[in-house]
Amino acid sequence: MNILGKNNIVHTSRPSDIFGSFNSVIKNKLLCLLEETSGKDTINYVDQMKSFITDIEIVINGKMDKQFVVCLYNRIILSNNKEQINATSNDMHKSQKYYIE
Repeated sequence: MNILGKNNIVHTSRPSDIFGSFNSVIKNKLLCLLEETSGKDTINYVDQMKSFITDIEIVINGKMDKQFVVCLYNRIILSNNKEQINATSNDMHKSQKYYIE
């Protein structure tokens, strides 16, 4: 965490912080650490996770703030003990599987 700086990292165990309706916590962050995720916690956010991995822009939506679009430079690290995420783009050559171990 010291290499990137604490101000450039968001660390959470709640998928809703990053993929939910209000995601302003990821504004100006380079790295998102989502730890100890489980299928029951992330099942509602599978499409949002795929978009977060593959899209180049994201809408930032804070509570009581206007929405705005930013380029998506964030990297995400998800950790758990059991699951995998399959992220597939429309281009078959860009299809990827992201295994979480």
